Amino acid sequence: MIGAFYRFIQGNRKHSKRMKKLDQWSQFHKQLMDWSNEITDPSVKVDFINECVSKLVLTSGNSIGDRFDKDMLDDWDIDESKKNICDKWGKHIPSLLQEMRDNKLNQIL
Repeated sequence: MIGAFYRFIQGNRKHSKRMKKLDQWSQFHKQLMDWSNEITDPSVKVDFINECVSKLVLTSGNSIGDRFDKDMLDDWDIDESKKNICDKWGKHIPSLLQEMRDNKLNQIL
């Protein structure tokens, strides 16, 4: 009985952590859509959207019957994903460029 209760508590905590990560993941992808609207160069915009969509398809399953990869969600790091976007696309996204400048300034101070 105690073991079942312990497994229930453990499962509940793990589920809560995953739901929090899923919410962050969802918010990050909404931010990606906002950033795509800021890109003025049409060819860069298309490349950015294509890359975002291809990563989304790879991580969320590529056919209707596939389930979302829970391990990917556990391993996903918003800061690392944002850094990758900054490194590759930052110079084309004005708000992201400003945020990068602010972060560098805060690190200096």
